[in-house]
Amino acid sequence: MNTVAVGRIGKPFGIRGEVYVHPETDLGDVIDQGVQLQTSGGQTLTVHRAHWHGGRFIVAFEGYTTRDDAESLRGQNLFIDRATIVLDDDMMWVQDMIGVPVVDPNGSSVGEVAGVRDGTAHDWIVLRTPDGKEHLVPHVAAIINVDVQPFVLDAPDGLLDLE
Repeated sequence: MNTVAVGRIGKPFGIRGEVYVHPETDLGDVIDQGVQLQTSGGQTLTVHRAHWHGGRFIVAFEGYTTRDDAESLRGQNLFIDRATIVLDDDMMWVQDMIGVPVVDPNGSSVGEVAGVRDGTAHDWIVLRTPDGKEHLVPHVAAIINVDVQPFVLDAPDGLLDLE
């Protein structure tokens, strides 16, 4: 099963087996009643109820009804089967971007995607050039086209210059 991290279980909330879940992605909306999540410890948990509270979720899992039950889950990462998530048309999985070749508009190799970093205004693509150096490329359609493979980078002057 190909999974995606959705959160990390924090401390218990109250005495009825609920826990705080800190979202690790913007996929927090998948934490809903009936959803099955896998833990980093190999368990499958079914969400009994969940609601957003103060920048995190409060979640009750089926079969976990006491504070001690909840405490036993603390620190576990939560994952969901990637196949159950429908992405918007303008979205893609980061792991599907890693290793994709990048060329300039003439088709000459520029390097490959080594990673993606979150940014305030936009994300950044980490471009590894053939000489092993890494450059941050704004993930902006006017600069890099990720709708085709290999990705096409139309770098403005100075973007790939060494500092």
